[in-house]
Amino acid sequence: MKAIFPALIGLTVAGSGAAASHALGKRTPFSLDVTIHSTGNTNVMATVTNSGDEGYNLYFKNTLLDTSAVDKVVVTVDENKVPSNGLRLVFNRYKLSPTHFLKLEPGEVRQVEFDIAETYRLQDSPHGIHEVSAEGYFLYAELNSTQTIGRIPYASNKLVLQIDQEQAAVVYEQANPDYRDRDLRKRSIIDKNHCSSSQAYTIAQGQRYVTNWAQKAANAVSTGYPPQLFNAYWKSKVYIDEIKTCYTGIANEAAGIGGDKITIACRDTGTGDSCAGEAGEDPPLAFAREYDSLMVLCPPYWDAPIIVNTCSPDQSSQVETLMHELTHFQNVCGHTCDDLAYGRAASKGLPYSDAVDNADTYALFAQDYINNCSG
Repeated sequence: MKAIFPALIGLTVAGSGAAASHALGKRTPFSLDVTIHSTGNTNVMATVTNSGDEGYNLYFKNTLLDTSAVDKVVVTVDENKVPSNGLRLVFNRYKLSPTHFLKLEPGEVRQVEFDIAETYRLQDSPHGIHEVSAEGYFLYAELNSTQTIGRIPYASNKLVLQIDQEQAAVVYEQANPDYRDRDLRKRSIIDKNHCSSSQAYTIAQGQRYVTNWAQKAANAVSTGYPPQLFNAYWKSKVYIDEIKTCYTGIANEAAGIGGDKITIACRDTGTGDSCAGEAGEDPPLAFAREYDSLMVLCPPYWDAPIIVNTCSPDQSSQVETLMHELTHFQNVCGHTCDDLAYGRAASKGLPYSDAVDNADTYALFAQDYINNCSG
């Protein structure tokens, strides 16, 4: 699939200006400087500086400022990406917690240090020379607000590190003591060792909805129908094959067709508890870990309704969350979707080149199509 960051750069330049910073789906002019430097073997320090004249409330979850075990940087060896077991956390996208935002005033600096060996399998690389860079975007809100109004892209310098792979292996095993068991685990769509019978029943019920939604969404996308809703979310038929492939993969996975690729558990199966969230932060609804094809449904997930039958207001449902998370798996969707925008308004504000890679766009288009919502 296409690279995300180059698309962001081109659209940022085209959409720069005073109005761009206060519209959903738009980007601000470049005003965040991100640099990284090595602090020893696999340890990296990232520095984020607000070099603009405007203060931001940055949504930092699933970014390089997140202290959770998420993918913070891009690590390559011989121009190939190094496998990672980084998490993709999903929260209630319609009521983002203040604990997931960082205030960044003009001139203010934030720093975070992390060990890339905790999530990247550097020990499996053919040699120790690796390149590390940080690129992506921050969703942001105005100061003292949690209503995201746009995205700020960034790109750091590139590091070339000579890594001690034996030491990296030790760090990885300490951070992932159960990884050998995960690598050997038999795939099953519902991990009944980590889900109660009632939870397994509820998941199976949700999967039936997901199959139905995804099948109907795939058919709708193929015809561009209904045009008002199609144009609101997808804007163009340029990537119609990729969109249909993703929906078809989701429908097949939820129905158990072609072999179950994803394991769904109802608690963290590792030694830590990523469902608990970081200290002082609200916990996630769920998280996806693409490396070992694992989706974990956390306690807040079960508080959401199974489905939402209305077009507004925005509200998370179990089925929408399942569909959202399944787009994060390349072996299901055909490409790995990201979280480029949350909620209806922001998702509809994306250009077609970003909509194809946005997890919420798939879930919300399907839900709105089922509910006969207008564009």
